[in-house]
Amino acid sequence: MIQGTRKSGIDVIGHVPWGTHFGLFYKTKQDLHDFLVPYFEAGLKNNEFCMWVTAEPLNAEEAKACMAEALPDFDVYMDKGQIEIIPYTEWYTIDDVFDPERVLNGWVEKLRKARERGFSGLRLTGNESWLESNVWKDFIDYEQTINDVIGQYNMLAVCSYPQDKCDANDILEVVSTHQFILTRRNGDWKIIEDQGQKKARKALQESEAELARAQRISHIGSWTWDLMTDEVTWSDESYRNYGLVPGEVKPTYENFLSFIVPDDRERVDKEVRRAIETGDKYNVIYKIIRKDGTPRILLSENEVITDSSGKVIRMYGTNQDITESKQVVEELKAAKQQAELYLDLMGHDINNMHQIALGYLELAKDSQADHEPTIFLDKPIEVLQRSAKLINNVRKLQKLQDGMFQDQDVEVCKVLSNVQREFGAMPDKTVMLNLNGWGQCHVRANELLHDVFSNLVSNAIKHTNDRVDIIIDMDIIKDNGRNCRVMVEDYGPGIPDDFKGAIFNRTLKGSANAKGMGLGLYLVKSLVDSYGGQVWVEDRIMGDHAKGARFVVMLPAVEK
Repeated sequence: MIQGTRKSGIDVIGHVPWGTHFGLFYKTKQDLHDFLVPYFEAGLKNNEFCMWVTAEPLNAEEAKACMAEALPDFDVYMDKGQIEIIPYTEWYTIDDVFDPERVLNGWVEKLRKARERGFSGLRLTGNESWLESNVWKDFIDYEQTINDVIGQYNMLAVCSYPQDKCDANDILEVVSTHQFILTRRNGDWKIIEDQGQKKARKALQESEAELARAQRISHIGSWTWDLMTDEVTWSDESYRNYGLVPGEVKPTYENFLSFIVPDDRERVDKEVRRAIETGDKYNVIYKIIRKDGTPRILLSENEVITDSSGKVIRMYGTNQDITESKQVVEELKAAKQQAELYLDLMGHDINNMHQIALGYLELAKDSQADHEPTIFLDKPIEVLQRSAKLINNVRKLQKLQDGMFQDQDVEVCKVLSNVQREFGAMPDKTVMLNLNGWGQCHVRANELLHDVFSNLVSNAIKHTNDRVDIIIDMDIIKDNGRNCRVMVEDYGPGIPDDFKGAIFNRTLKGSANAKGMGLGLYLVKSLVDSYGGQVWVEDRIMGDHAKGARFVVMLPAVEK
C-alpha cells in the first residue's frame, strides 16, 4: 500500500495518493498551459522528479518558457536536473516505433534514478496528440497496463488527449483506462468518471478503510519492497508498530534493521537475504526497540514476486506486534508449570513421606512387646512434620505469587535473632549468630523473610553432624550500593560445583534428582528474588566443597 498523498496543484483534485493515473481532455494550448504548469509547479516544490513529454500544440521549448514564467527560480530546478521536458519523439516513438514495454520500463527506470538522487517520486505527463489510428489500440493497452501497475510505485501520471481528435468510442476507452478524467467546461475543470471506475474506486476506498481498521485492531502492518527501485513502503500500522507517526520517516530496509535489537538483527537480515536469493517465504520473530525506548516483539512474514527468469523483483508481507500475546503465552506456560509443580509436590514428595511414615507405623504395630518401639514412632512423627512443612511452604509460595504479602521495612537483625531462638532447643547442635557489631539493618521485604533464613538454617542442621555449630554471620557491605549480607555455614558434605547453580531450582515430575529437596531452597530463591536480592551457595573452605557449604543472601539495605 502506497502511503502519503501529494498536492496535485489543481484545486478540483486537491491531494492525491502516489499511484494515481488520470487523464486530461483539452481543447486549446491554453488548457494545457493552465493545467500542466501548476501541476508541475506543485511537484517541483514537493521534491519530486518531473518529466513532461510534449507534443503539439505545446512543444518542449514553449513548455519550458511557460514554466520559467510561472516560477522565477525555474532555472535552479533545471540546473539540478529535477525536471526534464522533451518531445514525444525522444520518448514514445524512437525511430518512429512505439514500444509499450520500453516506455513502461523507462518510467520505472526514471523513478529508480530519481529515488537514488533523493527525490520522493516521479510526476509525469505525456501529450498524446501524436497518436494515429494504427497505434491507438496498442497505446490504449499500454494505458491499461499503466493503470494496473502504477499503484505499486511513487508515481503520479496524467495523460493529455486532444478532445477534437477523439470520437465517442475513443473517449470511452480513455475514460475506462484511467482512474478519472478532467475536462474544462465554462472555464472550470470538471471530473469525469466512468460508472465502473467510480464504483471500483469507491469500493477500493472502502476496502482500504476496512483494511486500515483491521490492521489497527490486530496490530498487523503491511509493507512492500521493490527490489528493482529499492522502494520500500509501509502501511500506517507498520509505522505505529515501530513507534512512529505514519509518514514520519522514509521507510527503507536499513531503517527497518535499525529498530531490531543487535542480538536479532543478523538473524533477521539472513532470513530476508535468503528469501531474496531463493524466493522462499520466511516467518521470523524478533525484538525491536521503539523510538521512545519501548521494547516490543514483532512477527514478520513475507511473499515474493519473481520475473520470467525466476529472479525476485518484489517482496511484500506483514509485521504484527505480538508483545501482549507473547506475554500471555509465557504467563498460560508459567501457570502450567506452577500447577505441575504443586501436583508434583503433592503426588510425589508428600506421597513418599506418607509411605515412609506408614512403613514405620506398621513396624511399630508388628514389633514384640519387649522391644523398644520409640524409633518406630519418632520417625513417622519427623516425616509427618516434614510433610506439614512442605504443605505450608506451598501455601506461602502461592500467596507470594498472588501478591498477598505486602513489602515493608524489615529489621534483619531481629529476624535472625528469632530464627536463632527457634532452633535453640535442638539437641547436640548450637546455632550461633554473629552480628559483627551491627545493631540493625533494614531491608524491603515482608513477613516471609523469616522463612528465608529458617529454611537455610534448617537445611544446615539437617546436613551437619551432632555437636557441630551452625553459624549465621551478618554484615553490611557496599557492593553496588549498601547491602545487608547474611551467611549461613554448615559442616556437612557440601555441594559440588556442578550442582551449585541448580540447587535452588525445583525439578518437576518426581525426578530422582529432586528427591529429598522439598520446597525449601526453591522458596528461598523465590522470596529473595521478590525482594530484589541475590542468593547463592559457595564452599565454606574455598576450593574444597567437601568441607561444608556457605549459603549467602544479599539484600539491598534501606537507609534509616
